[in-house]
Amino acid sequence: MINKPTLTPTPTPGWFDNLSYTDEIETKYARALVYGPMGSGKTRFSLTWPKPFVIDIDHGLLTGRKTRTPSVALYPPKDRKDRNKVYQTVMDILIDARDRSGPFAPDEPLHDRETIVLDGYTSLADALMKEILILDGKDFIQEKPEYHHWNTLSAKLESITQVSAMIPFNFVGTCGNKLEKDEYTGGWIGLPDIIGGYRGDIGYRFDEVYYFEPRRGKTSDAAEKGSLVYEAHTAKYRIFDAKSRLDLPSLIVNPTYDILHKLIQEAV
Repeated sequence: MINKPTLTPTPTPGWFDNLSYTDEIETKYARALVYGPMGSGKTRFSLTWPKPFVIDIDHGLLTGRKTRTPSVALYPPKDRKDRNKVYQTVMDILIDARDRSGPFAPDEPLHDRETIVLDGYTSLADALMKEILILDGKDFIQEKPEYHHWNTLSAKLESITQVSAMIPFNFVGTCGNKLEKDEYTGGWIGLPDIIGGYRGDIGYRFDEVYYFEPRRGKTSDAAEKGSLVYEAHTAKYRIFDAKSRLDLPSLIVNPTYDILHKLIQEAV
């Protein structure tokens, strides 16, 4: 009689304990990047999100002066004593928000916040590059950044964006827009206005990327009466990239969080 070898069961790998299916995934918090020209309603839209706290680098909060929104204003460095101040402050805020510690801890002044707004990435990148040059002993007015400075800038922006993805809050980042020549097609493309190579990467870090543009309402339209109208494009618009993973209409007029939330509920 031939004894058959006993089959040893294949051990279940540890990662299998985390198996889930896409219809079970729940997303409680939204993360959006909104970009566009000055005066296109980006900050206005961001301040309509639930209980926002603003990291104010653009200094455009006159838009929300009647909302009593808590914020911390940050300014570009002037000299060596300001080195790393903007980067460290942004990281400290996001880490406190992530851990619900410091001012975000229970019973502390910001314990009730539900949205972090970074307003905005354009000014942040400019300030960080000045800090990087100062840390390297360079004169940021007279000397131009070198290759390794650009790499450091991208790494710092990426670390900020990564920490923002870990916070138990909504997160909205704002940014200007920039036209850039496409080296492959020779045409123009519209991108977030961030110095360095990170402008081509940042859109991949957010589920929602909206391009904002203002226009004057048609005087024949009784609802608009020639007033300024803000348009949020949630899909590619002309040369400007945009995207949504929430099955939204490609255009939202005068967007607010409540309008966005209603559209999401209708799509579901």
